[in-house]
Amino acid sequence: MARTGHWLCKLEGYPDLDTDQLRLKDVVIAEKVCGLPYTMLDPRASTQVAIALFVLMLVRQGVDEDEAIEQAENLHVQVLHGAFTYVEHPTESPEGTGTSGPPS
Repeated sequence: MARTGHWLCKLEGYPDLDTDQLRLKDVVIAEKVCGLPYTMLDPRASTQVAIALFVLMLVRQGVDEDEAIEQAENLHVQVLHGAFTYVEHPTESPEGTGTSGPPS
């Protein structure tokens, strides 16, 4: 299934994380931490994905990856509530066609 949007992640005390702005090295870390490919990252469906995204927030602030994993795993579950927002990408339709996608 193609991605039609991206995740905005918020954790008090850290800059927000936008999954559309990840670097390839960030994706590698996230995939390693949660065991899922980038296209399947959904923090509301998997606690492991939520942990992976929190790890990225910590690593980007200079926390060692192993320490970031430990910190993320020790967060309380209440932190998940409201921490992740899915933002749909706008769909663009060619002028006058009313459909999205390349012109035929």
